[in-house]
Amino acid sequence: MQERTFLVAERTPSDSSLSTVYSERVYGAEETIQNQEILAASMLGANKTLALIVSRDFGDAMAYALIERDDAGHWHQRWVSARRHC
Repeated sequence: MQERTFLVAERTPSDSSLSTVYSERVYGAEETIQNQEILAASMLGANKTLALIVSRDFGDAMAYALIERDDAGHWHQRWVSARRHC
């Protein structure tokens, strides 16, 4: 069994230490555990909302997610695609 953790960390302008602002943790067998990778970071829309586009590899399938930072500074998953088999 393996555990993988996906973290987004930020620091305030007045502090050099990082704080976790978003995380996901997955468990599974080494051959089938979900692997996540950031494909892009972007600023979306007129408000220039900071967003991360993430790929999720399940071994036999792929999915994509959009993780956004809201105006209050909180990160949340806004959208997830359906799994597509390779």
